[in-house]
Order: sequence, then C-alpha cells, then structure tokens
Amino acid sequence: MALVLACACTEEGDGGPDASTDADAGSDADSDTDGDTDSDTDTESDAGTQEDAGDYSQNVADEVVDAPGDTGEGTGDASNAVNGVHGGGSSMGNTSDVFSLGYDEGVDNYIVLGWSGRLVENGPGTDFAVFENAFLIGAGPACFMDHVVVFLSFDGTTWAHFPHDYVNSDETTYSQLPEKWQGFAGVYPVYYNADTNPVNPFDFGAAGGDHFDLDDLPDDGGDAQAIKSGGFKYIKLVTAPSMTNPDTSANYVHEPISNGADIDGVLARYLSDG
Repeated sequence: MALVLACACTEEGDGGPDASTDADAGSDADSDTDGDTDSDTDTESDAGTQEDAGDYSQNVADEVVDAPGDTGEGTGDASNAVNGVHGGGSSMGNTSDVFSLGYDEGVDNYIVLGWSGRLVENGPGTDFAVFENAFLIGAGPACFMDHVVVFLSFDGTTWAHFPHDYVNSDETTYSQLPEKWQGFAGVYPVYYNADTNPVNPFDFGAAGGDHFDLDDLPDDGGDAQAIKSGGFKYIKLVTAPSMTNPDTSANYVHEPISNGADIDGVLARYLSDG
C-alpha cells in the first residue's frame, strides 16, 4: 500500500481544537517563534468525539527502553514520552510534557520506547501514531516541524525503518510544507490530549499527529516484511537531521531555528500479549 497523505497542515477549525485559546499554552519547546513524511493518515471518520473515542489509555508506549539524552529534568526527562499524550493544538505546541531530542548521533538524537513486552500488530488503517510537537506558522499551510525517522523492531536489536522521503524539488533547501516530508514523524500538529481532548487518537482529523500503517512496509523478504506480518515490540525515533539523506549524501535539512524533535508520546492501535 502506498503512503497516503490525508490532509495538509491546515488552518484551525479543519482538524482540532484551537490551542491558542489556552492562556497557558506555549510554542514548540524549541522556540516561541510565530513565523518562520508524509505519514500514512487514517481517513476513517467513525470516531472523533469523547463519547465514541474508545478507551486507548492502555495503548500508549509506556516503557523507555533507551534514551541516551535523558537528564531526568524538564524536557530532558524521558518519562515525558511515556506518560500520555498532551497535545497543544495547531497554533501552539506542548512546551513542558515532552522529551526533547537533539542532533548529536548516539548522544541525544533518539529514544527507544516499548509497550512492556506487548506486541503491536497490523490491522485495518492506522496501526500506530507518533505525537510530536509541530504547529502551524500563522494560518498555514506552512508548519514548524522537527522531523523524525521511525524505526521498528521485534527484538530491540534488528531494526527496520519506515519508508520515508523528502520530496522537495531542491533537497538541499528546507521546506515548511508538510507534504514534502513523506513518511516522517514530527510533521502534523497534535490535537489529541488525554486530559482535555480525549478524542479517538487514531482519527487523524480529530487527533492530528503522524499516523502509520504497517501495510506500507515493503515486501522485502527481510525484517520489514516480517514486522508487516508479525508486528513489533519496540519503536525507535531518530531525529532526521542527524541522519543522511540518501538523495543528497548529506544530513536531512531542518528548520534553521530548530534544535531537535519534542516527543509527546506514541500510541498503538492493535496490541496483544505477544
């Protein structure tokens, strides 16, 4: 199945509650600027209100397996990535309850999460969603983004990356348009908030975030295909600018004022005891 872009980063009212009405809301943890992947998005519309959202409170990744940049304090506290998703909406991000990654390879550029040994399985539509901290620039469609490459593993040792591609006409220059970042996380604003907006986290229009379908993994006869059919237990989130873009042989470009992704949480849709 090809990666599908359900919608671009849109003006408030098209996808979720207006976080700008919250007097305590702030900007992305990296910056308070107002100016300056495409992940597979679930187009199902059978949810989106608190009444029919279902209970996914036990589906959040609840285990920090590895986080070399963990300081235990503030946005350097890796436990912020496993204590539930608390998105700030389209105009302002969540500034406190996130774990901030950096660009220093092997030092602070990744986090590995798990579900306490449970297995994330392949099912209809979105199989898991990554919630970072992107937000609109003005009315959009441009977004402030901190891109993340997603890796999956059954055993925590062998990893398969989710297909991703930066498709700007000039890949040596940075684009603020979400549709240029196909298959990355850290692209779309997060409307889902476990406390104040507990919509169905797998309804892209209501919840935002970056949605992934295991059917989009390649039939490569190897690790990716095995995960596609058998599921995974661990997810590794790596800042894209700390990785090489194979199309340019240089690291992926990034927003000039960005210094790393802010991980709010990851939710799995289909879980079993493995």
